[in-house]
Amino acid sequence: MAASTAKDEVAFVVVPGSFATPALYEDNIVAGLRSRGYRVDLIGLLSANDGSRLPAPTMEDDAAHIRAAALAILDDPEQPRDVVLSVHSYSGIPGSSALKGLAKAERSAQQGKPATGVVGIVYLGSFVPFEGQSIRDIMGEAMPEAYRIGSPGGYLPGVSKELAPLIFNDLPPERALEILNAMTLHSSDSYSGKASYEAWRDIPSRQLIPEQDLIVPVPVQLQMYDKAAAAGGKITKVVVPGAGHALNVSKTELVVQELVKAAEASRSWM
Repeated sequence: MAASTAKDEVAFVVVPGSFATPALYEDNIVAGLRSRGYRVDLIGLLSANDGSRLPAPTMEDDAAHIRAAALAILDDPEQPRDVVLSVHSYSGIPGSSALKGLAKAERSAQQGKPATGVVGIVYLGSFVPFEGQSIRDIMGEAMPEAYRIGSPGGYLPGVSKELAPLIFNDLPPERALEILNAMTLHSSDSYSGKASYEAWRDIPSRQLIPEQDLIVPVPVQLQMYDKAAAAGGKITKVVVPGAGHALNVSKTELVVQELVKAAEASRSWM
């Protein structure tokens, strides 16, 4: 019988950032992982939609949605697998909150036998929160006023063409506008949702910090890493040279490699 490999035992849940649709991840990191033989479940955020969901979904709604996607793989009746979660930007908050009780060691202890579990998190230009922190708490004055104040129960202003050079500062202008046109609206209240779990404490995590990120400022990302590491978090820092905020598009191969590393590393201590 052939020895099992990471792709037989580990699957990915990929979650977009705010304002982003799943389509913006399909032909880059999702395609890259699937070409390597991995199962990948790409899900959309409930908070990112055309504005027709009222009241607008909360961070907690997103967390429950992400948790359900992870459990669908962990408890798959035909072929259960461990999970590596990929989160981008905003989704680091609901992504972390979604994983309480899902770490492999904790699920195994609860079931009294080896069990599947979440074995890795890859934060892409993402928020790495402490319990009780929201995006608005972490960003503070670094957040544009319209997003900082928000619209309770409703949606944030859409992403304008003027923001394209900031979000996609490492991509050609025509490609930046193409991606911008595929973005949607995003819930205002989700930015006030406070993390309920510090998943990076219990689950091995890789924080990819885009060196030229202008959306989640690099000093903010480095500070989040330093605080998590100082708190004893199971977190590894990876600075991505030349990358802007949309590193899933501009640095696809590097991101895929880091995701695969997270999957393969999980098997080294199994």
